[in-house]
Amino acid sequence: ERFDFTGQVVVPLDEDAVKRALDRLALQEIESLAVVFLFSFINPRHEQRVREIAAKELPGVDVSLSCEIMPRAPEFERTSTTLVNAYVGPKIKRYIGRLQEALRAAGYGRDLLLMQSNGGLMTADYVAEKPITVLGSGPAGGVVGACSVSSLAGVGDFVSVDMGGTSYDVCLVRGGRPEVSSSWNWHHRYLIGLPMIDVQSVGAGGGSIASVVEGALHVGPASAGAQPGPICYGRGGTRPTVTDANLILGYLNPDYFYGGELRLDVASVERAIDEQIRRPLGLETTEDAALGIFRMVNANMANAIRRVSAMRGVDPPEMPLVAFGGNGPVHAGMQAAELGIRE
Repeated sequence: ERFDFTGQVVVPLDEDAVKRALDRLALQEIESLAVVFLFSFINPRHEQRVREIAAKELPGVDVSLSCEIMPRAPEFERTSTTLVNAYVGPKIKRYIGRLQEALRAAGYGRDLLLMQSNGGLMTADYVAEKPITVLGSGPAGGVVGACSVSSLAGVGDFVSVDMGGTSYDVCLVRGGRPEVSSSWNWHHRYLIGLPMIDVQSVGAGGGSIASVVEGALHVGPASAGAQPGPICYGRGGTRPTVTDANLILGYLNPDYFYGGELRLDVASVERAIDEQIRRPLGLETTEDAALGIFRMVNANMANAIRRVSAMRGVDPPEMPLVAFGGNGPVHAGMQAAELGIRE
């Protein structure tokens, strides 16, 4: 098939070829299909016809059309975005469906609204048709919350930092609003060409793993994640993490963590940091090794703030720091001191 740039048919859609392609895909037991034709954002008729054919040939398979996911040029960005939508679509749709069912069973009768990566809200039914819009919505929601809190304090310009378990997300906010743009968000070799809050991430979180490589201390980007998680959780973790170091330094209360529901295993953390970090580095105490981990992850995060600020022509000390996320408050004071931020 082919349309020209005015939307006029140059080559009609070869429906027999479409059916043959779908037959091959049926043998591979696919669950999601992406359809991308040149100039479909001007005339979507051929892509829509492929969906009609696929509904008969591949019943139950999700179909993502580029004319709906990203109805504009250029072709690479549209193709990449549509492919990612097709990849994440089935899981997100199943998740939203289960969530709606659980809410209805619990007596919730209103519409379910979901945060999008651009900072706005949409209904669950809309998101189910365009699942890619929630990619990165967690960090975006954090920035929206930071804007709300900062407005109550009369602050419009600030640096937002979100430190969770696996990543550290930085966003520069001016005039009470974060920058929303497209074409910046790469995931490996795929570009998401939709408007998203410009949040820059580095692999620095509470689960970031500390190790000694060739005599030098490294922290992250590898993470222990939620499972098994840090050693101190007692869920099978064996490699020291930032959270483990915070425990040794006394920044976490081992007897009252997670609202008192989880007691932290101090002894196992001490043994692991001693064996894997202190001895290889030749340090005197386990606390020295833990402090090295703490300072290293803080340096990585401070550099992320410097990079984002430099890209915007801003000097960090000129702006307040708004810190949140599970680990944000633990590290915010040290970061602010290192960057010269006073508020």
